[in-house]
Amino acid sequence: MTTLFVEGVPASGKSTSVRRLAERFQARAVQEGSPDVGLPWSYADAETTVQRTTPATYLFETWRPLAKERTFVDAKLLQNTALFCMLEEREPLGAIAARILEELPRAGVVHLRPKDPEAHLQTTLAARATEYPEWFAFVLPFFEKRPWCMRRGLRGADAYVGALTVWDHVCADLIPSFDVPFLALEDPARDWDESLARMAAFADAL
Repeated sequence: MTTLFVEGVPASGKSTSVRRLAERFQARAVQEGSPDVGLPWSYADAETTVQRTTPATYLFETWRPLAKERTFVDAKLLQNTALFCMLEEREPLGAIAARILEELPRAGVVHLRPKDPEAHLQTTLAARATEYPEWFAFVLPFFEKRPWCMRRGLRGADAYVGALTVWDHVCADLIPSFDVPFLALEDPARDWDESLARMAAFADAL
């Protein structure tokens, strides 16, 4: 069976895409934060999780059960691995993701890219400040304490927006380096029906 990873900056449409694709194929969707795969994630143990995200300590074996069915995965291939490596300034960024892909018999990656990532992230941050106050209170201190942001003197919103804007470009370079099919969707929100149709066709061809 196949696994489709959907990656992109926050609010790029990852969760919606995974949910709708899973409904279309009547398949299991693994949402961001699921304990099923990878290192467990919560606000309380975020610092420990980031520090443990290395090729030597990552829980690669948790991905093996996914080889048994069609699965759509939101943000756990790169965002919860290579992004942490970037923020901690650990190389190589793609080592964990590459090893995960080796655990799966067939896989593909979709990269959702807003037209203007920096403006998109600023808008997202402003909206989520009131919609998700717990997330907002956590995310800015989390980013500004990371070595990548500290070395550049980035604080608060500048740390979040600055790091993730660069991250969008890092993903665009990193994804084609893996030996799996990939689909990059520029500005998917321009026509979500068309974008989802393209993702479904891509998933069906894996």
